[in-house]
Amino acid sequence: KGFLGHVCFNYLPVSPTLVYWKLNSNVVHENRDIIFDGYNSYSETSYYFTARDDIDVAEITCTAHFRGSSIKVVSPQRSLAPLGITASPLGLTTIQNENEILETHCEFYDYPEVEAEVTWVTDVVLEDEEVVYVDENTVRSTIKFRPNSTGLFSLQCSVEYQDKGVILSEVAELKVLEPLSVETSTENLGYGEVATITGKIPLLDDHVEYYWDINGQKIPEHDQERVGDYLTSTIKWPVMQDSIVALVAELHGSLLRKSVFIKAYGIKSISVVGSAEVGGSTELECIVNGETPPTNIILVF
Repeated sequence: KGFLGHVCFNYLPVSPTLVYWKLNSNVVHENRDIIFDGYNSYSETSYYFTARDDIDVAEITCTAHFRGSSIKVVSPQRSLAPLGITASPLGLTTIQNENEILETHCEFYDYPEVEAEVTWVTDVVLEDEEVVYVDENTVRSTIKFRPNSTGLFSLQCSVEYQDKGVILSEVAELKVLEPLSVETSTENLGYGEVATITGKIPLLDDHVEYYWDINGQKIPEHDQERVGDYLTSTIKWPVMQDSIVALVAELHGSLLRKSVFIKAYGIKSISVVGSAEVGGSTELECIVNGETPPTNIILVF
């Protein structure tokens, strides 16, 4: 790919002092590094032309200046070596997870004759970078990073071509959401009191499958509301025993679970065992079922 300008001046006993290279009549390079072979009486110089400003095909002119004279050589229309980024990094929405390493990449043109240096403009901490050729003149730069905090971050690839400027990729957006969470107003309730439990589900897609689980039993009844990038689900449930309340959601093919433990306390029930006849005597037993023992028991007949 590309066109390597190359010209030889035969049968000239002196070397030119300066060579101008033009692209469509515009001077793009001045060359004083000229190879001169006095024995064979010729000079040569070369320059690698690349495409900039959407110019893919152009007329190339080489003008060699000698003392008091000049020689010009004009080529026919030639294809130029393309420069630039061929693949920008892609945006990503993920959940905060310190154990997960993410990656993204960009691809750009690179040639032995045109030195290219890639850097990343980003506000995330990079773990590693790998640069490899994916074909003869295309390079892929892959970065790896760990989303240690939530928020909105940017990723952009920058390629600097020596003597030819800097080209920037499109900016990719990295959105890191809070993980699945569950909370309750209180973790200790009396028997029969109603517990209110709220779950917060990060939305990686427009639709998410989830359910509540109380002591191994699926509970379909719940209220839900979407707020920004999260789905808030609330369940109300009378507490009759110690309970594990869990929210289970499927996110990107993974089943995630978050739970809270609710402790039941107080007197669950009271019963009296025994019977008495009129005029007789008997022994009655008062049975109190609960987590909190009573401080005083009064039998009322």
